[in-house]
Amino acid sequence: MKAFLSSAFLFLFIFIFWFGFGGDLLLPLTVYFPHFHLILFSTLIAILILGRDSSTLIPMARFIENHRYSIIPLLGLVLGICINLYAFNNIPHIQDGIHYTYMADLFAHGRLSSVMPTHYEFFSYPFFMVDGERQFSLFMPGFPAFLSPFALANLTYVANPILTAMNILLIGILANILFKPRTSTYSMLLFVSSPFMMTMSGTWMPHPLTAMLTLAATISFTRFWLTRQFYFPIVAGCALGWMVFTRPQNALFFFIIFALLGAIVFDRRTLLKTAALCLGPILLGTLILMAYNQHFTGSPVTFVQDFYFNVTEPVNYGHRIGLGTGCIHCNGESLPEGGMSWRHGVTVTQERLGPLLMETFPHPLFFGFVLAPLIVSLIQSKEIQRYLFLFSLSVTPIAGYFLFYFNGNVFGPRYLYEGAVFFLILVGSGIDVVFFWLNEKKKRIAVICISVFLIASFLYEMTQIA
Repeated sequence: MKAFLSSAFLFLFIFIFWFGFGGDLLLPLTVYFPHFHLILFSTLIAILILGRDSSTLIPMARFIENHRYSIIPLLGLVLGICINLYAFNNIPHIQDGIHYTYMADLFAHGRLSSVMPTHYEFFSYPFFMVDGERQFSLFMPGFPAFLSPFALANLTYVANPILTAMNILLIGILANILFKPRTSTYSMLLFVSSPFMMTMSGTWMPHPLTAMLTLAATISFTRFWLTRQFYFPIVAGCALGWMVFTRPQNALFFFIIFALLGAIVFDRRTLLKTAALCLGPILLGTLILMAYNQHFTGSPVTFVQDFYFNVTEPVNYGHRIGLGTGCIHCNGESLPEGGMSWRHGVTVTQERLGPLLMETFPHPLFFGFVLAPLIVSLIQSKEIQRYLFLFSLSVTPIAGYFLFYFNGNVFGPRYLYEGAVFFLILVGSGIDVVFFWLNEKKKRIAVICISVFLIASFLYEMTQIA
């Protein structure tokens, strides 16, 4: 059974890689030509000339590993603030960020809406709504609620860098729980070197918050899996509960995958007890969202965005996931007649996977390291549950958003952000597994070649930033 599961996930990963690159498996070898290849060759020559003296590098690596929970999150915080100030000029760049800062300011001053302008037609802006008395936004309240304390101090721009630092810390903790300190260090370093992750850190988008909530729920699930301490399901429920009124579809996706995984690893009694402890905070989050919907739409199950798009689009409830949905007047110009279809799901999923493979790491070949732990677990049947656990979380948003009509690619494939954090741990584990195996086999040339590739990838990324 273990061999079958490993083989199935191995096939699925290779299919994702092939599908994301449009069937061109040679693309990762030729991408960024010739600049990356010149840097790769130059790095190899430099290492051969300078030698392989590790007297300085080993103590430095040990120092970073021993202090990883302070050094690397702090680096992520500083980089996130710099990206916001210098790359984005400290201003929101798309409607989402503008709405979230507007809502955060309202919440900070105890209001859910503002007074409708007298000549509201001159204040028209996408996704704002007026009802004769109020002006309000269609976006979910969870992220603005988090931003509101920062809005009081006029410091909303530091919220996502802080969340990014917390995510780096949580990724390190999760990797350490599941594997070992070296994997934890690699995973955290991969986060701060990820173009996708770090670009998002400088924005006013909600994905760093939902990633933190996802990681908190995952760590709690994992700790309960290993210790059976009763309070971990409550913590997981609180994280998913906040996610309900931040990005409810994500809360649903990850609740389902946690329930399925729980059915696999827990006995029936433990599963029911876990579900009871977890569901309380989730229901509370659901009630908060329903009250918010009731306040603006008059119905607890009609979202504010439904209120908006039911007017602007020919199909009611079009801005949801499912067959026949879609908003042709809002990023849905390529929708087929009749709305969302399975074929269009394939198209938008491919449009998300391409940037995911290209932008999550300094080089797309980093994803190849995901194969290492899967192959090792297939051969040795060792730690297979942990690898497959992370892999299933990685692909959850890919499957969950399959029938959403819009690819959502802003600052990267943002709908896949919360799943991409788990790819960081899988790749970190893969790098650790590869180096350990090669050192055991005394394959020094292979170790040098892989090290050169990793160093050259980071150097190439630095040249692109510069």
